[in-house]
Amino acid sequence: MAPGIRLPTLARDEQFAYLCVHGASSAWFRLKWISDLAGVLHGQSGEMIERLFERSQALGAERAAGQALLLADRLFGSLDEIEQLLPNEIIQCVLQPEVLSNAFPNRHHFRIVGNRA
Repeated sequence: MAPGIRLPTLARDEQFAYLCVHGASSAWFRLKWISDLAGVLHGQSGEMIERLFERSQALGAERAAGQALLLADRLFGSLDEIEQLLPNEIIQCVLQPEVLSNAFPNRHHFRIVGNRA
């Protein structure tokens, strides 16, 4: 960026919701998308992550945000105690086998996001 040039962007909370919806609507086609999101979340406090999720709820992106948070944790272990931050109905909805198999039609993807042993 050149000095003195201002570029308007979304606020952090709205950008989080947008990134979640974009990734979810594309079934996280590129692993880099969820990796980048995990990187953004890494080191954030539970309160900040909860705030991001709550703003996503207010914007109607609750399911996509829940999916993104769960995937980031399952794939990269980037969040501590994520299940405590999300409502149980979101966790159950996102982790239903038919939801996962529709989002990840290739079986090797399904095994990656399956329950931990």
